[in-house]
Amino acid sequence: MQVTITIPATSANLGPGFDCLGLALTLYQTVTFSTRLEPGVVITASGEDAHKIPTDESNLVRQSAQLLFDRFGKRPFGLHIHQDNQIPIGSGLGSSSSAVLAGLLGGNALLGSPLSRAQILQQATDLEGHPDNVAPAMHGGLILGCVAMQDRLHQPYRIPLIPGLAAAFDAAYAAGAAGVALSGAGPSLIAFAPDGHEAIGAAITAVFAQHALASRTWILAVDTQGSRVCIAASA
Repeated sequence: MQVTITIPATSANLGPGFDCLGLALTLYQTVTFSTRLEPGVVITASGEDAHKIPTDESNLVRQSAQLLFDRFGKRPFGLHIHQDNQIPIGSGLGSSSSAVLAGLLGGNALLGSPLSRAQILQQATDLEGHPDNVAPAMHGGLILGCVAMQDRLHQPYRIPLIPGLAAAFDAAYAAGAAGVALSGAGPSLIAFAPDGHEAIGAAITAVFAQHALASRTWILAVDTQGSRVCIAASA
């Protein structure tokens, strides 16, 4: 089996957007994962700063893939990782983020893709500490990634009023939600995600059930038309 991952370079911060604003660029690292009959992991590198890319257990691609292998208790018997790198290392162009993301995407593909792209991005963000490089590297284009769903004005005061609310927030994020918030004054929750909606709804419902609260889930799209008036002429 062979899996090839191509990750763009990124420029982050972009002036005032410290740790949250990033842009994908047309400069790439291509990582090829090839299973092999011999045991162990072999790492080779070519391209820009190839001599700076470690070929032992400190390699970021290997470490990131290994996280998923450990998480799911599976790994290829033998694996060859080749990094063809065109991103200067340590130059502010997201070389480490590209390696982390390549390892996660490659490891996920070798495992049969148990994680969604949203879950992969969350894992990469957790490893990097912020989304400014990994988010544009994953999605392309200009990305603003921030703490926009973490309200400090009213939600902390309502959490004690709704049994299980804090745990429901955690469960939704663990299931792949990109953002979770009270809907209005509650007790309804709203969760945003690009996929995995059923799993997120089930996770929230399960938490509320543990706190003896019945709940219902709707999976809804965004209405872009607003109120509509239809007038039918009488016969």
